[in-house]
Amino acid sequence: MKSILTLFSHSWNMLARDKRSFLIVFLFQAIPGIVVLITVLSFFAFLQWGVPFFWESVYSLIEFLTTTSWIIVLVILSLLLLLVFIAFQTLCYYCAQKWLTHLFHKKKITATLLISEWKGVWSWAGTWLSILSYFIGFFVLCLILALLATLINDSVVIGVFILWFLWFIFLWVSLYLAIPGYFLDDKRYFLSAKNAFSLVRHRWWKTFGYVAGVLIFAAVVSFLFITLEKIVGFGISRAPETLTSLPAFGVFASIIYVLYAFVQLGINVLVQIFLSAFCFQLYSFYQ
Repeated sequence: MKSILTLFSHSWNMLARDKRSFLIVFLFQAIPGIVVLITVLSFFAFLQWGVPFFWESVYSLIEFLTTTSWIIVLVILSLLLLLVFIAFQTLCYYCAQKWLTHLFHKKKITATLLISEWKGVWSWAGTWLSILSYFIGFFVLCLILALLATLINDSVVIGVFILWFLWFIFLWVSLYLAIPGYFLDDKRYFLSAKNAFSLVRHRWWKTFGYVAGVLIFAAVVSFLFITLEKIVGFGISRAPETLTSLPAFGVFASIIYVLYAFVQLGINVLVQIFLSAFCFQLYSFYQ
């Protein structure tokens, strides 16, 4: 049996094969997170240093909208913005996975090849909506079970929730290789899902071990950088009062936190790309 360390090595070699292609995959994977991070940082910066009069005007406008029939318009606009972002994130993910596919196949990427790939965007959008609807259905069911807990025996609800959660884990592991099949073999998602079921059917526990191992590795890497953030934050909070009283100290601390936020985003993106490469390698191994 091929060890998980061998799969780790193959995944690393796959990503290190072409630095330029890896950088493009990284950019496509990171763009949605960068947009969210810049939006959040801009909001808090304006909240902290914005013009008070302008901010009071915005607050008054929001208060007016939320106390009139305009609340419906506000909700619709919020949903439209959310849908636009989801569509943008789906497009970026598709581009990253396609580029990763060419990296796996060792293809020379040309402009003609990239243009020909755009026809699959709509198919992937429908696939992503199907996957997203399942997860939404899962959480809606959990919410319904939580509401039913006030009407019936709590132990019954907990038992049903545990069974549903186990079914979710089983289905998630069984479909773990569906996305690599979609991109590597250029199949429709339901055909790749059927193929993933057949590949995992008689080695579910082994697949679960591979998935658990790579997720533990990703969690350890993320935890190390979260711990680093706590250490940096603790060091800044324990700085001498003579230093913290300086006007420049606040600016310095803000810059440190912003830089760390972007570094943390970059680490998370690297982990996501490595997880995708590992998934591709596991699919190839099972094939």
